[in-house]
Amino acid sequence: MAVGHQRLVLVISEHSRLPVILPGRDVKHLADNFPAARARILAGLGIAASAAEREVETTREAVIAQTNNRSLLGTLNDFSFMLTWQLRDEPAADLVQAALDLSGTPVRPLGPGFPDRATRDLLA
Repeated sequence: MAVGHQRLVLVISEHSRLPVILPGRDVKHLADNFPAARARILAGLGIAASAAEREVETTREAVIAQTNNRSLLGTLNDFSFMLTWQLRDEPAADLVQAALDLSGTPVRPLGPGFPDRATRDLLA
C-alpha cells in the first residue's frame, strides 16, 4: 500500500487481527524483519516479555502469504483505509504507534472484538 510517497506493508494475524506495519522498502526482507517489528507491537501492548519472546520465536517460522480469506481481506482493507487517513498528514509517523492505534479498532470477525484485547487474551 502507498501512503503519500511512502510504501508500506501491512500484515495482520489470522487469529487476533493484530496489525504490523513495515516500510515497503524492506519487502525483500519481510520474513527477516517481521519478528522484530512484531516484538515492538507486543511491547507496546504491554505483553509480558516472556510471552512476547515466545511469540516472536514462533513467528520466525511463520508463513507470510497472500490470502483469499474474505474475512482477512476485509480487515486488511479496513485497516488500509484507516491507515491512509491516519498517516496522510503525518508521513513520518511512527509505524509502531500507527499499528497500536489500529489494534484498538473493533473488528467484527472477532466477535466484535479488538485486536489488542484478542492478542492479550491469546498470550495470557
